[in-house]
Amino acid sequence: SPFAAQEQMQAAEKRRIGLAAAEMIEDGEIVALSAGTTTTQVGRSIHGRKGVTIVTNAINIAMELSHRLDLKIIMTGGLLNKNCFALSGDSGIDSVNAMFYDLAFISVDGIHREHGLTSDSPELGAVNRAMIQQSRKTVVVADHSKFGKVCKMLIAPVAKADLIVTDK
Repeated sequence: SPFAAQEQMQAAEKRRIGLAAAEMIEDGEIVALSAGTTTTQVGRSIHGRKGVTIVTNAINIAMELSHRLDLKIIMTGGLLNKNCFALSGDSGIDSVNAMFYDLAFISVDGIHREHGLTSDSPELGAVNRAMIQQSRKTVVVADHSKFGKVCKMLIAPVAKADLIVTDK
């Protein structure tokens, strides 16, 4: 699948990014995880936290974390993008907007100093934008291959990211 192929690209870097990002999560927080291979690594790296709620539009993240009794998992709903196991659309955005998040971990397809955080998917970009808007702190997780790229859809200006966790 396209998702499996993407998971293999910069796999070691994504694992390290996921580990570093997951360390920021505190007990009792409500955390948004956008769909993406790097945010998948963030989800896999959450350990030793109590009372954490994960809100995600990624079916794969919800399924991977479903066995974790220490985490509460909430799905956003929406239309399924079969290429990346992500939910999007108006109903998904409405459910994202119904909550506030302590942290949002956002996966992007491009990061450009002038053109901002971008996505190849207008639908998923809109969900990411809603997560950023509803979050107290936004952490972009992206490997070095995303820098300098400009994709189809503007998610937000780079200044909307409180922190970018990357490998370089």
